[in-house]
Amino acid sequence: MHCSSTYAGHIESRVATRLSSIGADRIALLGAGKFTRGLLSHIGDDHQFAGALVTGIIDESGAEQPTEMQGIPLLRSAREADCDAVVVSTPMHEPEILRRSGRGEFGAMPIIGPHTIADPRELRVDTLLLPESAWFGLDLPGLLEQAGKSFILASATGLPGFDLIDTAPFWSEHRDTPADRLVWDDLDLHDVVKGSAACVLGRADIDPVADRQTLVQLVDEGIRIYESAVRCFSGAGAPSSVVVANGLLHHQRAVAEAALRCGTRVFAVESSCFPALCRVERITDFNRMTSAPHVQQPAIELDEARRSRVTSYFEKRTPHTEVRVDSAPQPAPGTTESIRGRLGIDENNRVLLLLGQVCTDTALVYRAPFVNDVVRLAQLASEVVSGFPRWTLLIKPHPKEASGVDPVAGNPYLQGAFDRLRLDPIVQQPHVRLVEPSEHSVYALMRLADAGLTINSQSAMEMVAMYAKPVCLVGQAPFGGAGFTRDATSTAEITSALKAVLESPVLAARQHDLALRYVHDELFEHLVPTDESAALNIMPRRNPALAALMSGEQIVCEDPSRAVPAGIP
Repeated sequence: MHCSSTYAGHIESRVATRLSSIGADRIALLGAGKFTRGLLSHIGDDHQFAGALVTGIIDESGAEQPTEMQGIPLLRSAREADCDAVVVSTPMHEPEILRRSGRGEFGAMPIIGPHTIADPRELRVDTLLLPESAWFGLDLPGLLEQAGKSFILASATGLPGFDLIDTAPFWSEHRDTPADRLVWDDLDLHDVVKGSAACVLGRADIDPVADRQTLVQLVDEGIRIYESAVRCFSGAGAPSSVVVANGLLHHQRAVAEAALRCGTRVFAVESSCFPALCRVERITDFNRMTSAPHVQQPAIELDEARRSRVTSYFEKRTPHTEVRVDSAPQPAPGTTESIRGRLGIDENNRVLLLLGQVCTDTALVYRAPFVNDVVRLAQLASEVVSGFPRWTLLIKPHPKEASGVDPVAGNPYLQGAFDRLRLDPIVQQPHVRLVEPSEHSVYALMRLADAGLTINSQSAMEMVAMYAKPVCLVGQAPFGGAGFTRDATSTAEITSALKAVLESPVLAARQHDLALRYVHDELFEHLVPTDESAALNIMPRRNPALAALMSGEQIVCEDPSRAVPAGIP
């Protein structure tokens, strides 16, 4: 995780105030994930943070870990800590840890949650930032500070009143209501929580009956987040803006919906397939949280200058050296001949490359209404390819399955596409090859392949633009319908679209031009640099959402009963 100095300073100041009130000068950090690693980048060799000595880092996950992080001992529980207080450094699980503390699980040890707000007056700021928005690297705290705007970082479950909201009457009334028909304040609760359910269950295909217990637990929390957020945004002097991440998790979606209904402006941050660039969007429609809106092709044709600018960018890329936010590294590329040899693909065979997604990707959970499972897509593709002699189906699971963990449960992707596919009968077929998640660069495989297949992956855009290869796109990607992919908009269309690609694996020059135009617009007009040192260069890009956030442009509230003072002159 990227943790800017402004972000770290904000948290450090809040922790210092609370430590001073209890007279603590030795602390342990609870959590060994992204947020802790981000904070550690701002802790020096003296191990001082918020005026206290960090004596240990508590990792309760049970996962195999080294014995220390940045010279600080790793501990298995708070009981092992030699400290005066424990600071929770995992905001997503902060409220639950504070509740455990209230039940006496940590004894008399003070537990400090820096992303939990006890005093509603702390919300009298211009902007509320959910910590998850920091995953994508953009230094929004620093930018807001430069623009003279006040902000606060708070967990969605750390808003005032979250633990006081009584949901018992709701569950008494809806004890037998199917999980996918639960509604609160006209809010489709199943839609709100299914992204988080995918993270907990390890699959995008959520069953309202079989998965009811998980859904009910998430719905209960979603209701309380929504109600506490409505109260926050409806109060005098409430924030006029809120920034969330990409809308996968119920934490973000519940806060966003509450904000929209109260006339509070909502902005979302999302990573992109291009390193050091992210997306910032103004959200006016709740469903647009699931993906960036379709970017219309620019009216200006792709002239030689623009073509040269894009192709030069591609030529300079070295994906195996790129440091990506919320993604996974690529292995060094191999030659086409060596990869064919290692995978046993006949040199005369053409290759259809199936590019995978992690099961908890927003694109699978929310933007793939008819096929949202990579394994199911592989089965469909295998059936089609079996009818085309001299074609090989090459399946490349997402590299994050090898190195990443899901954002809710905090566990490795143990039930990802690769783990399920290696046990599936299709991988025994002579025309199918399965690549391990960390094996072979996806870009080397794109170069080797003759055509591609994917569910909403941004890699489809890269394969067409970088290598001029035709791609069959399943689902509702932001670039779907832009003219450079062959889109399948139903299960039945997958077979016909795939057959068309295999019969004629040729990308028309016009399609390649459309892809390059789209990429040019993304790279040089729309996406925002995430490098903190480039903060002053972000505004000249004139990203309208970022400009609106920095300027404090007001929004007209559609529901006068929930009107909120803008809070920004």
